[in-house]
Amino acid sequence: MPEALSTAPSCGCPAAGAMTGSLADAAPDILLNEMNIGVTVQVTGVLGGRKTARELGDLGIRTGHRLNILRRVPGGGLAVRYSAMTVAIGSALARQILVRPVCPL
Repeated sequence: MPEALSTAPSCGCPAAGAMTGSLADAAPDILLNEMNIGVTVQVTGVLGGRKTARELGDLGIRTGHRLNILRRVPGGGLAVRYSAMTVAIGSALARQILVRPVCPL
């Protein structure tokens, strides 16, 4: 008997888990610097304490905000778009920002 085809998106987002009936399929939090160019992510947390959270807040980015990863910048950082702004996030800060991919559907 052939296996049933899944209609859930393969992006690993929470919507995919909801469609298959299990949130266990949802994507885990990933460090921002590990994400690919062109992906939209949601900030889920910050490692490193108050100083790191303040640096991110100074850029206008907070937990829950969505970022579009535009390109890598020299030195290992990332250029991201948030709202109508494009900001560069250095590699040290990008390694302390937890994100989750956002389903494009």
